[in-house]
Amino acid sequence: MADASLPNEIRVGAQQSLISLQKLVPGARENRNLKQGRDIFRLTEELKGAGPNDKLEIQSQIDRLRSNPDAVREYNNLQMANWQFKNAQKGMKLINGSLTMAREYYSLLMKETWMA
Repeated sequence: MADASLPNEIRVGAQQSLISLQKLVPGARENRNLKQGRDIFRLTEELKGAGPNDKLEIQSQIDRLRSNPDAVREYNNLQMANWQFKNAQKGMKLINGSLTMAREYYSLLMKETWMA
């Protein structure tokens, strides 16, 4: 409810400020969800190497964060990206290994050709 005793310029300025702040809310929510998704990912990794005393605390933090479905969606996206990255690394190692073997084979063939 607008205060009638305020000058019109102040009311208009306050309303514009409020509108610009309200526009920031969706971005703030997205950032919060992304941060919580990252926290779930990090805590899940920590849980793997945690001692028995720490596991309960870490698990309770994960459970609390998992109550936000948008954070869980971000966590799933991070898991998928991590899986794709690891598979790409494995593929590159296989390709590098194959190239190394091909070079060695070619080198042996060349040596045999020159020796014959």
